[in-house]
Amino acid sequence: MKPEEVIRRTRSLLEQEKKASQPEPGQPAEKIHTVDDKTLFASWPECEEGEFLIPIDLEDERIIFCVRELTWREALDIDALSFRTNDYDTAYFAEEHERRETLKRAIVWVAEKKTGQILKNHRGQILTKLEHSFLESLWLKYKPLVTVSLNEATFLYEATKRYLNQEAQEGHPVPSLVVETCAMCDGFCSMSLEEYRKVSDSDYQRMEIVKMARAEILGITTAPMISQMREHAEQSAQNNQPHPAMLLPTGHPNRPIGR
Repeated sequence: MKPEEVIRRTRSLLEQEKKASQPEPGQPAEKIHTVDDKTLFASWPECEEGEFLIPIDLEDERIIFCVRELTWREALDIDALSFRTNDYDTAYFAEEHERRETLKRAIVWVAEKKTGQILKNHRGQILTKLEHSFLESLWLKYKPLVTVSLNEATFLYEATKRYLNQEAQEGHPVPSLVVETCAMCDGFCSMSLEEYRKVSDSDYQRMEIVKMARAEILGITTAPMISQMREHAEQSAQNNQPHPAMLLPTGHPNRPIGR
């Protein structure tokens, strides 16, 4: 996850908390940040890159969770293990397992605002020390922050198509992720295996969306295009015409190697 994305998410949560803490009309305003609060906050560990804070309020207790987004490899492994088979050999997705395994890895430390006590997560054992109600509330706030929304996915898809079609970008800017992903697909730059494994799950989803839009524009890798190419190949063989792939420019992924 990029630093600016971490800052944006943390600021968004703080703004929500600030609005929720505003007094009702006619009620005296409370002093939100006291000297004791500032001292308490300063005693907490700093968030590392890719980490952000999520405050949870239940009854009279406030708990601050420091969490991180999982990498795409961690998320895929959890998804794979969350699929189960019942007595009728029907596969189903165990959402409870996904939630538990995700939070076990995502929580970095927990702080209680009243006492300032810090509870660090050692090898995922922190779940046994937290109430289920806090974990439920945390999951409801955490999941949307690390999931690509439908609006964002649509925006990325359309931005990629406009970028590759060299259309005017007025009113529809191109995110840097689109340019970077297309550059890697074209071989202009690359990531090491270690760097690739550290890509966050949401950024991985964004890259996949860009790759799908690129495939549609270039006519590669998509299942409908493969079926269409096979039909054209059979027709060309019958009519003694060149294979459609030979009409593609040199270097195109679908053009036969060495031709």
